Amino acid sequence: LDKGAEIYRFMMTAYDTTAGGGLYWEEGKPTKNTCSNGPGILLALQLHLATNEKSYLDTALMLYEWTNKNLQDGSKLYLDNINTKTGKVDGRKYSYNTGTMLQANVYLYEITNEKKYLDRALEIADAAVPFFYGSGKFKDNLWFNAVMLRGFIHLRKHNTSDKYLDAFRKCTENELRTNKNKNGLIGVTKLSDLVGQGGMTEILVRFANLPVKKAG
Repeated sequence: LDKGAEIYRFMMTAYDTTAGGGLYWEEGKPTKNTCSNGPGILLALQLHLATNEKSYLDTALMLYEWTNKNLQDGSKLYLDNINTKTGKVDGRKYSYNTGTMLQANVYLYEITNEKKYLDRALEIADAAVPFFYGSGKFKDNLWFNAVMLRGFIHLRKHNTSDKYLDAFRKCTENELRTNKNKNGLIGVTKLSDLVGQGGMTEILVRFANLPVKKAG
């Protein structure tokens, strides 16, 4: 818990009010990214759950509102970053960005009991499936997809449909069928890096540990 609070304090040194708020991605870079704000929201919410300190929840909500305003598009998916010098938004969409914000909404629903957060989580999940998983193949990095899976599994606690996990599972099975080499690693023509191998490992472990839903 002390280490989590230490990381939080360091994280907040990346905050200022340029472009209306939000966390910078990297020292010396002018962009504020979903990949810095989404995980930042999750850390603040997890610290709030561990300590019941309202300041953590306040931070999470502040970053949440900024990210939704600046980096969520009309499709309910999340864009990569905004450049604070030019105001230009990088419109690339990665699964982990949408995944962290999906899970943030589930946490906020559990903490506040406000249904709007569950509704938003479902909207995000409904948009994510056709965009990221509609082809039956992963569109981006395996670790990015592992982050999305965390959100889908968390949402499953409050939603009876397995359509999100079913679509994700099909992509996982395709990856194993078409891109696993003779040594059991990911990468037939080009070996995936350690991040990719770790991403697939996390995906498989999470599916293996998925609670079986009771009938009825």
